[in-house]
Amino acid sequence: MLENIGKRIQTFLLLLIIVLLSLVMAVIGFGTPGAEGCATDGPIYAAKVYGETITEGDFRAAYNLTGFNRYETERARTLRLREYTLDGLIERELLVKEAERLGFNANEDDIMREVAREEVVWLGGPVDAPDGYPAGAIPQNFSDRDGNLSGDNIRRFIQYYLRRSVDEFVQWQVREHLANDVRDTVTASVSVSPREVWDAYVQDTDRARMSYVRFDPAYYGDQVEITDAALTAWMGQNEEAVDQEYRRQRHRYTDLPEQARVRQILVEVARDATDADRADARRRAEDLLRQVQGGADFATVARQHSDANASRGGDMGWFPRGRHPAPFEEAAFSLEDGALAEEIVETNIGFHVVKGMGQRQGDVPEADAKRELA
Repeated sequence: MLENIGKRIQTFLLLLIIVLLSLVMAVIGFGTPGAEGCATDGPIYAAKVYGETITEGDFRAAYNLTGFNRYETERARTLRLREYTLDGLIERELLVKEAERLGFNANEDDIMREVAREEVVWLGGPVDAPDGYPAGAIPQNFSDRDGNLSGDNIRRFIQYYLRRSVDEFVQWQVREHLANDVRDTVTASVSVSPREVWDAYVQDTDRARMSYVRFDPAYYGDQVEITDAALTAWMGQNEEAVDQEYRRQRHRYTDLPEQARVRQILVEVARDATDADRADARRRAEDLLRQVQGGADFATVARQHSDANASRGGDMGWFPRGRHPAPFEEAAFSLEDGALAEEIVETNIGFHVVKGMGQRQGDVPEADAKRELA
């Protein structure tokens, strides 16, 4: 690869990431976690780099791939997981821009064969990522129960866990490989550590130009109530944007496996908890169940007391079988919309108060899908 680029690149690549970072123009604005939503001027985006859009869906797919979506909100904020994820995607686009300038290319078929053969998905991390940050070839399991590679498992992983279409996933992996080719060229031609590159960038930040808007949707969760009438009115005023978003994400609402949606109030229990600690946690969960049975609003109690999904009133969104502990799923898939589990559900992570929000399978009606996206 270096023979095709020439000696000029060997002296240039040392400062490549620094210069590209200094030139980037980004506009950042996070959407609602777990959904992309609609906007009057098109889909919500997380950042724009040289005119290339990193959508909220791109961000969410990368965030889920690293497993950061399993972290509680406060823990994720402390570890700066959202910032690191977005920084990694911005860095990727900078490197892809350079890869295109240098004439690099990547073969889609070869990349997908590698994904299937090695059972990995590629994701680059930011240059300042801490030790242990999940990046590079991230292992997955696409095998069926007999240990054979399953194309259906790959498709389900892409569509239902990463929430991407197959075409979007392929383009994502192409861009990751192009960025990685530039990284390999840098490390092969110059002896410099990522920390040295980052330190040089920090010294040069006065040349960076960046405007951004950042907000935490959870902050507004308790302050905004969207009624059915208000949602219907908004959809009528933004019909074209809703239609556009539905066309882009229609794959998420077709040929679905059996799914359930519930609210939960979780009283978490540490793995090394004593019997006394578990008993105390159960008593607290039973007290919360009695409050809800007595007429307290489930979402309000969840926001105040749940150790998971609190900012969304306990709403866990739609999920297929096999995603959560068996006792929890047994309850979730047995509850009708609006039904409250009569007993506390105990799992390896704690005690759950569970309320059904519906079930679905196959193709979601277009009107329902559009309403969910809006």
